[in-house]
Amino acid sequence: MIGTLMRERALTEGNFPSSAALAFSFIVVMFATYALLWGLLKLLTLLGQSAGDFTISSAARLRRLWPRTRRHHSLSRPVSYTVLAYLMSPVVVVFVFSFNEGSNVGLPWDGFTTEWYSKGVALSGFSKSLVTSLKVSGIAVLLAVLIGTPAAFGLRKLPSKLRPVASFISYLPYIVPGILLGVAVLAFASEGDLALGIPTTAILHTFLILPIIVLVIGARLQGMDSQLPEAARDLGASPAVVFRTVTLPLIFPAVLGAAMIGAAYSIDELLVTNFSIGNESTIPVWLYGQARRGFSPAINAIAVLLMLATLVMFAVAVFSILQASKSKS
Repeated sequence: MIGTLMRERALTEGNFPSSAALAFSFIVVMFATYALLWGLLKLLTLLGQSAGDFTISSAARLRRLWPRTRRHHSLSRPVSYTVLAYLMSPVVVVFVFSFNEGSNVGLPWDGFTTEWYSKGVALSGFSKSLVTSLKVSGIAVLLAVLIGTPAAFGLRKLPSKLRPVASFISYLPYIVPGILLGVAVLAFASEGDLALGIPTTAILHTFLILPIIVLVIGARLQGMDSQLPEAARDLGASPAVVFRTVTLPLIFPAVLGAAMIGAAYSIDELLVTNFSIGNESTIPVWLYGQARRGFSPAINAIAVLLMLATLVMFAVAVFSILQASKSKS
């Protein structure tokens, strides 16, 4: 794929101009595709509006000519369950064979054991990579919350015509592929203008998880009664007191949920981190390096632990966001 080709030219060959040219070409094609899809959507919308009355009248005539005599069952639910099972099957395989007593990562099943978890944690480099992941994630989440929270307030107060443009800009990290950011960082680092390591990676992760913070907090602000801060100001409270005593308690569950989602995303991120971390390694980068040297049940065990930690953070995030939506404004 084009991402693999860009990575090989940048990391293996050191050919940054060729990799940058591929990245620019990919951006052009990507935005041209977005524009084409947007135009197609507009065209279909216009056609749908003009054909709506005709469709409704035709359906009414068909119902009169062919009355419904039996109950029809939809296949959407079993098809959805089948696709979901197919997508989850690799995760189940990794989980099951992390308890296989044999040294193979597949069949045959040699017995049940949990020793691979202790062996995986004891592997060289795991503890250091875990500390690096926590540092990067902690810095990124803190910066993203400090930047994203006022950004969400700012987006809410923008005029309706400017809000879509500002929202599009804030969501650019999700639109621009991570491979492009990685190649750009590596190109700057090769010229000596940027130092690779934890600070650079933390800044990039801040850029990546900032849309999560803005989106979640912005959704909470839309459901919050704006008259409560106004009432507090009418009673003589300063803006700082209003934010600390009224606004912050109302949005705090959403901020916590967004921070947990951002932390989970940061800890699991591999593509950009692989370019920017330098001589250090996070847990995903360390796992990738271990897997390239050969799979073992210990790698499965570490992957399962990483997955469980991510699920716990997502569970806390979902609970916090649900509490924010249920709380009365």
